Amino acid sequence: MKKNLKNLERIMYGHNYEVHFGVEFIDNCETLNEVCNKLCIKYADTRFCEIQPESINETFLWESIRYGFAYRGDNAAGLVLNDETEKKLLAESKKYESFLRQYLTNTTEILRYAEDSGVPYMFVFWGYSFVLFNPNRESLFIYGLSSD
Repeated sequence: MKKNLKNLERIMYGHNYEVHFGVEFIDNCETLNEVCNKLCIKYADTRFCEIQPESINETFLWESIRYGFAYRGDNAAGLVLNDETEKKLLAESKKYESFLRQYLTNTTEILRYAEDSGVPYMFVFWGYSFVLFNPNRESLFIYGLSSD
């Protein structure tokens, strides 16, 4: 997964534009509160520790993630990709989505941290941070963001 995320970051490096992705594995948590406590320790921003993530549906998750992959910006900042690089981006984004699908079941609760939560970075053009909570199974905290 780390190689996939680094490839995405490299491919999506553009004019006054860069992206960052992260995946944190969270295990041994039976409740969402336990997940939030673990994340609060790792990302010790007070805004993050005080905000509870909100439930969202899977459609919102995929729309947010795919928006970042489709974002191209403008003349001041963004991406200009040739056909070959577009194909590489599509292949790497499909790997990422395939990985995430392994953590989505009928019992997965998908939660979103609001933009002002301070997790884990601030974004400029687009960004997301989600918890894929699986009680009694490995959960994920994922984020993606763009900056200049």
